[in-house]
Amino acid sequence: MFLKLLLCFSNSLIHPLFPLQNVAILPIFCPINHTIMINIIAADSQTIVLNGLKTLLEDSEINITHFVSNTAELEMKLTQQRPHLLLLDISTICNDGLDLLTMIRKKYASLRVLIFTTYIEPSIIKKVLKAGINGYILKDIRKGELIQAIKTILQGKHYFDKRISNLIMNSYQSKSNYYRPELTNREKEITTLIANGLSTPEIAQTLFVSPLTVETHRKNIFTKLGINKVTALVRYAVEEGLVY
Repeated sequence: MFLKLLLCFSNSLIHPLFPLQNVAILPIFCPINHTIMINIIAADSQTIVLNGLKTLLEDSEINITHFVSNTAELEMKLTQQRPHLLLLDISTICNDGLDLLTMIRKKYASLRVLIFTTYIEPSIIKKVLKAGINGYILKDIRKGELIQAIKTILQGKHYFDKRISNLIMNSYQSKSNYYRPELTNREKEITTLIANGLSTPEIAQTLFVSPLTVETHRKNIFTKLGINKVTALVRYAVEEGLVY
């Protein structure tokens, strides 16, 4: 039928009763009727979370094809299935979630990674951002936003929970408002040891220096950073990646 119409239309263009300038050429839309299978892996060591995701999305257009609960299973599925997207909780999939993420990004460069977690610490967020993730959402997210996040990332874009975006922005803005001096390597060593709970005599013994030397460095560190409490020093150490 379509071929007949096309022939008639072609003939009308050259018929003397139908001059070319009076013919309105309309666009012809040819919808493609096929489905592309999207392969999505959800990785979380908590089975209840995986079951919740499955239930949450079972009546939506998003289909998670594989659910894994440990590192070995995840690595096997990544190799076998070559997924388009990985929904990953770095806090529970394994103890070295950041190292795992770095390995995944290096080995599977085209894989899109959406972090799905409860972590809201700016230092952790910055580290996973540096690893090259495509999105970061929290586990209390609503169904509609979860679907939107997955769709957005599958389109080659990035998606971040608004709360995460605000945390990152506030963190960078607060740092840009004041000058934070750079500590020497020795001062960084002592900062790490203090943050790990070592006393002055223990630090002195660890570094093979006198307690007086440790106290001098300690005083310089506090002065440089403009702080007077160990808790503030611990927070600094975490933000700078000196302790984990």
